[in-house]
Amino acid sequence: MRLSLNLLRSAVESENAGAHPSELPSLEYPLFPPPRLAVLGAELRPSPGTHCFPYWSAPQLAQLQPMALAGSFEELANVARLEGDGVLLLRDLRYPLVVFTPPAAAPLSDERHDQLWRWFRLPVFEQIRNAAHQLLAWECEAHQGFHLSHGVLPSHLGAATLPGPCPCGAKEARVALLRPNALAASF
Repeated sequence: MRLSLNLLRSAVESENAGAHPSELPSLEYPLFPPPRLAVLGAELRPSPGTHCFPYWSAPQLAQLQPMALAGSFEELANVARLEGDGVLLLRDLRYPLVVFTPPAAAPLSDERHDQLWRWFRLPVFEQIRNAAHQLLAWECEAHQGFHLSHGVLPSHLGAATLPGPCPCGAKEARVALLRPNALAASF
């Protein structure tokens, strides 16, 4: 049995239709204020300069000319492919990328970091977000592990607590994400 993309899209939209914008998760961008930013494949809380495209197209991105992008590795790979094919030109892109990773997945590998660098020539910050796009952990600004959101325990993400204070000065717990964890799939 095949489910059409339109049926799937309708189901997702109706599921989120009752959510008030203030109930949506927010984007935590590593710079303040964030530049003109396109969030791809997710609906997050509206904020100045942040444009969410749960379903995006090359013409939408070309019109916005974002200065930064946020989305899954797959969404960013699609942007890179469109740019490589000459279908899309994002001249203003010059601020760090934010990559959303699900909690049950492994963190970005060195190879994926390198691939993102080759595609965009921009720094990358990873965020662990659940299926509802709630932030569970974010990569330290000093790239020395991940900080946990309030109420998230290292065991929820299959993580190990790192000793000592963080070089970035954040007070939130700092962890190393080890590998996919069965617990994380349900978080």
